[in-house]
Amino acid sequence: MSSSHYETSRVLIVDDFHNFRRTLAKSIHDLGFRHIDSVATGEEAANLCHKQHYDLILCDYNLGDGKNGQQLLEELRYHQDIKSSDIFVMISADTSRHVVMCSYDCEPDAFLTKPITGKVLEQRIKRLMAQREELSRVYQSIEKEDYQTAINLLYDNIQQQSHYMVDCQKLLGELYIKEKEYGLAEQLYKDILEARELDWALVGLANVKIERGEIDSALESLEDIIFNNPSYLKAYDSLSKACSLAGNNHRLQKVLEMATEVSPMSTSRQKSLAEIALDNGDVELAVKAYKKTIKFGANSHHDTPDNHLNFARAITKVFDNDIDKAKEFSREATLLLNNLEDKYQVSPQQKVQAKLLNSQIHALEGNKQQSKILLNEVEDVLETTIEKNIELDIEIVNALIANDKRMEATTMLNELVDRYKNDQSALEKLDPLLNEPVSEKGKKMIAQINKKGIAAYQKKQYETSINFFIRAQKKFPRYIGLKLNLIQAMIGSMRDNENNAYKKQCQSTFKVIERYITPTSPQFYRYQQLHTMLQKIQ
Repeated sequence: MSSSHYETSRVLIVDDFHNFRRTLAKSIHDLGFRHIDSVATGEEAANLCHKQHYDLILCDYNLGDGKNGQQLLEELRYHQDIKSSDIFVMISADTSRHVVMCSYDCEPDAFLTKPITGKVLEQRIKRLMAQREELSRVYQSIEKEDYQTAINLLYDNIQQQSHYMVDCQKLLGELYIKEKEYGLAEQLYKDILEARELDWALVGLANVKIERGEIDSALESLEDIIFNNPSYLKAYDSLSKACSLAGNNHRLQKVLEMATEVSPMSTSRQKSLAEIALDNGDVELAVKAYKKTIKFGANSHHDTPDNHLNFARAITKVFDNDIDKAKEFSREATLLLNNLEDKYQVSPQQKVQAKLLNSQIHALEGNKQQSKILLNEVEDVLETTIEKNIELDIEIVNALIANDKRMEATTMLNELVDRYKNDQSALEKLDPLLNEPVSEKGKKMIAQINKKGIAAYQKKQYETSINFFIRAQKKFPRYIGLKLNLIQAMIGSMRDNENNAYKKQCQSTFKVIERYITPTSPQFYRYQQLHTMLQKIQ
């Protein structure tokens, strides 16, 4: 590459140590770069990149208390303040597995470990700049969204045996899929795999299958890739997509759990895990994943008030199954909710949601006076023109139930079921609040699980029966009949095995039922019978 190109390129160095910035700037200057800026924090770097364009960014991973290097790169991409032709080099003295995985996960153009020798820096920068120069027309076409021209240029480069063959092949495969040229993408990946089995080509081939709707085949291929290379995160992302398209939420949750074990500092995956766990009724896992989302997302574009609201919302769900466990997290949730307006610009709906969630947590902890104060404040606001939706309606119902306003909650629930009777998506969101599901999906699911659980119970396969009912209880936490089925299965196990292994869990489940059941409930007599049976177990 000509020295004139170096002279016209703009460089940004981001590192919290002044001496390192100065040393790196000198090394870069010696390579021929003349327009060099340096800053100490990720926030300063983000502001600079928003105002002007940099061709090359050299950034340390650890930048002190604020935004780190990974978060900076993600934010620049999110706001489109960095182009595909620009170069981002991540630098770190920390070579721990989590940091390295996190750095590679956000796909910088290079990752360098400190201390960096002048020779290593020179070799890496020269290669990256030469690659950008050779593929400049490709990147320009992509930035203009002229993908067909980019495809033609990449194809020509491959035919001419480019020095950057692998880069061209990866990019060409992605563009083929983007342009729905699945046959060409498949042939490209197969040709590559004939020469050598490469994980990125295997995942590319699986992605072609996903786009064609060949989900089962894609699932099998991706699981094989992960079995052979458990650290390859792109395979987890494609497998997550395939599971989602297959409608297999429990499998999706397992995949995301594995992915977050490989790279626990991935905020987007932690958030996805929290969402699917909450949807699956695995509320304790949802709480933990939302907590990590908040922790690792701090100072990034992932840092939103909704993460805090969802964390608190998940905690209120834990109260439905295990009151003592929920209290372990509730104080932290209350602090986050109380500080929400100081930390973020929140919408009127978010303000109301925060008060409703805070009201629920105070009530569930036994602080009824503070809970009612918060609920009264919300009721005053709701009389204004604030726009409501199904999510806000659900929080109002939850707050009414938590504050022992069961008649009002029941009346509102009946109104909501009627209002949304033609909206299956809304009915599915209401199912967890009801004694029995009303959505078609919920009815079908509960019928299948109950049938399997009861059949196992009748065969005295108590552990199998218990597992079925626990799984269903997570999805429908207020279905009293289901909780009583679970208690009956646990009592059956204890009586047959002459132990009290499940006694504490039975007592905890009864404690939850007591919040919803009344003497007029259809299940009240059965509830009393099972209570008496449990008391007889020593």
